[in-house]
Amino acid sequence: MPSPVSTPTVQANHPASLQEFPLSSAFTPGAVALDGQGNLWFAESDGNLTTKIAQMTSNGVLHEYPLPTPQALVSHLTLGADHTIWFTEYVLDEPNNKIGKITPEGVVSEFLIPDGHIPQAITATANGDLWFAEPNAIGCLTLQGDVQEYPLPPQTGNPQAIAAGADGNLWFTEIGHIGQITPTGTLHEYPLENDELPTFINASSDGTIWFADIPTANHPAYIGYIDKERKVTQISQQHTQINDITSGPDGKLWFTEAPLDISASTTIIGKISRMTTDGTTNTITFANRLPEKIIQTSTGKIWFTEQTFNPQKAKKGATHKLYKIGLLEDLTIEHYQ
Repeated sequence: MPSPVSTPTVQANHPASLQEFPLSSAFTPGAVALDGQGNLWFAESDGNLTTKIAQMTSNGVLHEYPLPTPQALVSHLTLGADHTIWFTEYVLDEPNNKIGKITPEGVVSEFLIPDGHIPQAITATANGDLWFAEPNAIGCLTLQGDVQEYPLPPQTGNPQAIAAGADGNLWFTEIGHIGQITPTGTLHEYPLENDELPTFINASSDGTIWFADIPTANHPAYIGYIDKERKVTQISQQHTQINDITSGPDGKLWFTEAPLDISASTTIIGKISRMTTDGTTNTITFANRLPEKIIQTSTGKIWFTEQTFNPQKAKKGATHKLYKIGLLEDLTIEHYQ
């Protein structure tokens, strides 16, 4: 079991406790999900394209499960209504890609996606269906293994992220739009301020649909949301790189940030921030740490993956990066009121 290490300074209105659990230097953590007990599940891969699905408990106990398919890259995870973790697989050198699931005991099953389509993101609905985004289509996989696909307009397709909304619909990112599709396949699109493709989307418990994009040559990073009246709001985030977003029991957005130019910094400052719909933002800072993937439990705990840096080793030309799993506790909505 990995041991917690010393924590960085947390700058917030009230103190919070932070545990960090180092990972093997050979593997890089990726997509994250939570199970019903609040444990973290995440994908990890190495330079040889060996991929595992891992589970970590809140006291740092780590279980790792190799995938049965060689060179299968996992991009997204989600908790299904059957209490298993589902994930997308992009399989190198094979015509068909897969959607997989892993039980709490680590048993992996895989389902082929027809016609060589590439599932890029996945989410689950309360009835057990798994919905996934792929180039130019939204797909649905039932627990019986049946697949239904709904084509998207070619000028706005290529969804990168998908989320199941509190309204029972599926929400996803498109070129210049946020898309909504009903369980029966009816499509509606909400135009954005530009023709970029948002990178992240998250559906909060109060019905707000949050989305975000990384900075491009045409615009800085931004965070946006669609409220219950279907009004679209976008909020520019200057001088920052957004790495991931999540929402918790308070319905507010939490997101990870990194400096735009890491190489120009002597001390690298990573951030975890909380935003309300009026744009008010509060931030926790981490010296020489870059939080990346993030997810919040129903009790307000925050799990995240991170890179840590040792500037002194970097000056000497030595390896200076280490991946860890972080867990913030005792940081609820009251900390920011």
